[in-house]
Amino acid sequence: MWLEGIIFGSLIALAIFSFYSYSQIKDRTTLYYGLWLITAMGAVIGQGTHDGTRLFEFIMRPFDENPFFDTAFPSTVAAIVGYSQAMMFVVFARQFINLKQYYPFAFQLTNLYLIWYATHFIVFRLFDIEVDLRLIWYPLIISTLLVLLLIYYYAFMRYKSGMVLAKIFIIGMLPYLVFRIFGLLGLLGIQQPFAYLPDSGIEFFLNHNTITQAVGLLVQAIIMSLVLAKRTKFLQDELNENIQKQVDEAERQKVVLEETVLERTSELREKSTMMEWISHQLAKYIPPQIHEALFAGKVDTEITTRRRKLTVFFSDIKNFTATSENMQPEDLTKYLNEYFSEMTKIAVKHGATIDKYIGDSMMVFFGDPGTRGEKEDARTCIEMALVDANKNG
Repeated sequence: MWLEGIIFGSLIALAIFSFYSYSQIKDRTTLYYGLWLITAMGAVIGQGTHDGTRLFEFIMRPFDENPFFDTAFPSTVAAIVGYSQAMMFVVFARQFINLKQYYPFAFQLTNLYLIWYATHFIVFRLFDIEVDLRLIWYPLIISTLLVLLLIYYYAFMRYKSGMVLAKIFIIGMLPYLVFRIFGLLGLLGIQQPFAYLPDSGIEFFLNHNTITQAVGLLVQAIIMSLVLAKRTKFLQDELNENIQKQVDEAERQKVVLEETVLERTSELREKSTMMEWISHQLAKYIPPQIHEALFAGKVDTEITTRRRKLTVFFSDIKNFTATSENMQPEDLTKYLNEYFSEMTKIAVKHGATIDKYIGDSMMVFFGDPGTRGEKEDARTCIEMALVDANKNG
């Protein structure tokens, strides 16, 4: 009895550790492992041993009548914990090796097994069916062996495909599989290997189906707790590695971004320098108003036809022909440059648009591209003419 207490206490400690781990990492495999440990504890104290059932000795008294099922209450409890332990282990094991993602057909087979197990329990506990017990237990035992071998096989397949933790799972499941087979063989009436031990207390203790299963559950629980701890560390290392990769990638992207920004800045600087040069060159040939409006984006460069009323101003040098005949070419050029420079300043100051220079003549107009109205444009033109007359005679 004290050995059963050690097994039960160990399972409690492992269950507490499992649920604490789940609260920290929120991992479904760890949750299923904790739930399986609870069913394993129920199997240890809820099923009968050599001298009784510990659940009804220390925790509760059995009901005199079973209100829900057609069997005695203790045997119903033993069946519930036994069935639930077997089913919960399959749920945990298939989650551990990710059977649903990699082998969906095998996953569906485990679903059929769970449905079959639950149906078997309900039918044979609710109804008193008079059939040979072998017809009741043999299909259940055989299906359990098959599903455990199925999980074990696909654990090997997952290991071969690169799942490192599957190797540890295979090692951890082996004692459970062995002791489970021993226990199921006992149900079939086949003598267990422990029966060949020398007559002793250990031989007597282990040669009971429930005890055999309890020992297997304990060994499995201890090994699987180590497996899950290793799995948690593996997942944490993998997470840290992924985080480091993301940090490295972010650093690389930062360097690439900085290089790209420098490259684009250099390109923009070159384009800006080119545009300034083009602007400077165009300023020599187009009126200042159009030049400013063009580079400010205020006018469209598309060639269109439109009509506007303009005020036109025409100016030339008095007696230019006679004057130019008596001047040297370089003096004449200087004279014209001074004249046109002065006239250009006057025109720009009054908002006129320079149309053209013709010999000693200059033509400007008001009203395009900007206008202050026809009357105001004409008044400004006259004011400019008066300034020209006063300055240039």
